[in-house]
Amino acid sequence: GSDMVTSDAAVMTVWSPAALTQAYRMIDPYTGCYTETTGASATTAATNGAAVGTLRDTTGTVNFTADADTNRGIYRSTGFNGTPCVELDGVDNSYSALSALASFFKNTSYGYVFAAVSSVVTTADKALFSCTDGAGAGRMAVILNYSTTSGRLGAGGRRLDNPSNSFQDTSVNTAFIVDEPFVLGAEFLWGSSDLHIRKNKVRVASNTSFQTDGATSNTDSTAARIGSNAAGSGQFFDGLI
Repeated sequence: GSDMVTSDAAVMTVWSPAALTQAYRMIDPYTGCYTETTGASATTAATNGAAVGTLRDTTGTVNFTADADTNRGIYRSTGFNGTPCVELDGVDNSYSALSALASFFKNTSYGYVFAAVSSVVTTADKALFSCTDGAGAGRMAVILNYSTTSGRLGAGGRRLDNPSNSFQDTSVNTAFIVDEPFVLGAEFLWGSSDLHIRKNKVRVASNTSFQTDGATSNTDSTAARIGSNAAGSGQFFDGLI
């Protein structure tokens, strides 16, 4: 869901993305899932067991769409700890934003990706999110079962404006078990040359020499995907998002 409960001693508050001052894009399964693959013009809200063709962010300005009806995931109204989610089959289900996020990671010194997930454990990379520069080279990726290792969490990337950069990453082994629900986060901090992975808010892996030759990511990303690798190498996610 869109709310996160945090506590500090005797004080408990409910956090909402509306409190953020930075630009963000967030998909809320309660309100952002539609059956059509038509993006902005999709109007039929997905119900339990229905195929999901469009994922719309809470601002209404970005739509991730399945490439075809056969590539749609399934809406589960109580599938994730009793809350709504989308189930992807690990075969061909994924969603593309094409150029809708083109400038989102441009001229910025940091970028964050987070999601509530539950996944299979297998010896095959399963991409949660990725984006490219349009030339076939990956620029950001968050992957489960990373590097064909069961239960490993991984994140990696390179600056969008320098394709000669090597793809630098960080990962942690045996980080999750099959069907375990958790919040996965990745912090791409070009400004401080850091890359971090978090599980349920706890930092579990870091690379403190991430893209040391520049402080920002200064070029458009021309493709972004949820549930597969935007560079075209498959890696279809298998589980709940």
